[in-house]
Amino acid sequence: MMSAWGNRSNDAATHLPPGAQLLGREWLGFDESGHALIRFQAQPAFTNRHGTIQGGFLAAMLDSAHRDLRARSAIP
Repeated sequence: MMSAWGNRSNDAATHLPPGAQLLGREWLGFDESGHALIRFQAQPAFTNRHGTIQGGFLAAMLDSAHRDLRARSAIP
């Protein structure tokens, strides 16, 4: 199945959408239990004055991960 960024099977590895690039999304695969492993690279600009990641960025990371998993589950 095709997406706006090409073949979904290699999308996460080679053709990240701009938002995923900003968030530093990296697909790591599945663990032995079948759980998806996705990593994000938080930037210093994502932090609040207390030094923690702002909730809006965390929500965007969760949304990005969910979208990536939905795309992967559509692959036959």
